[in-house]
Amino acid sequence: MHAILSAIRGIYAILKYHPQIVKDSQQNGDGCLSIIIEALSPKSIHIPAYNQKVRMAAFKCFELLLKNFNEFYRLQDEGNDRMGVDIERKQVNIPYTNIISGVLTAIESEKDPRNLLLSFELTRIVLRLLGNDKEAYQTLKPFSEDIFENIS
Repeated sequence: MHAILSAIRGIYAILKYHPQIVKDSQQNGDGCLSIIIEALSPKSIHIPAYNQKVRMAAFKCFELLLKNFNEFYRLQDEGNDRMGVDIERKQVNIPYTNIISGVLTAIESEKDPRNLLLSFELTRIVLRLLGNDKEAYQTLKPFSEDIFENIS
């Protein structure tokens, strides 16, 4: 438990205090953000299974990922949800579906009042980033039921 909390806090520190290094790494094609999102994904760690401190730290990481690195995300392509590489800049673009899926899985069935505020904020950020864009409808459509469940 303590190792997971320390690892997530380490990820948070990198995202918060060294964002330019993370951005440079992503632009160079190293995929730093992809690795971080994969580390926080349900395949690697099932965040709802951990205590309140671990969940809160993970929520704060997702908040930083959504707020500060959104230039590295792309909308879902029709029928193609693989990671794309921009040939000119070798920038690895992450599908929004990866981070939305990670966020919604992390906040599922959250009951702690301290974390509920963060889970609502994460949902608001996702909807703000994609909600006003007509092209984003295809990306948000598969998650609409989960978003509704989180808000309700």
